[in-house]
Amino acid sequence: MPSIYFWRLKHISPQGFMEGNPAFRLHGTVQENYGGVSFDGQSGFLTTDMSATDCLMDPGLCSYKGLSIGMNLKFDQSVKDYKEPRYLIDTGAQSSQTRGVSMYIKDGKVFFTLAISQKVWEVSRKLFVGCHFHALQ
Repeated sequence: MPSIYFWRLKHISPQGFMEGNPAFRLHGTVQENYGGVSFDGQSGFLTTDMSATDCLMDPGLCSYKGLSIGMNLKFDQSVKDYKEPRYLIDTGAQSSQTRGVSMYIKDGKVFFTLAISQKVWEVSRKLFVGCHFHALQ
């Protein structure tokens, strides 16, 4: 059975959670905004608990030898000024010693990194600002 993760970033529960598998816990300023949520990834962010053997934590363990991540995004002008990474998702993909996936914003670009025990891949693309777009990795 493949691992399936999903998060509908639309509604915040009164207990400070967001629906999904597994649910997200909210930290700092996270607000419902035009059918989605807004947060800056620094003072406001989302967390969840996952096992080290989950596919997102170690993509080399994905049962169907594949992984895709898709999300609808809209950024304001301030993202062009981010000089340090601001993570959209991060399970530790900095090196093959810290396997996982990461998607972050820095220097006007969106980066996607995937790390398994043998290799690390990273791609980037210039950001679209002020409009919705679908990112699929």
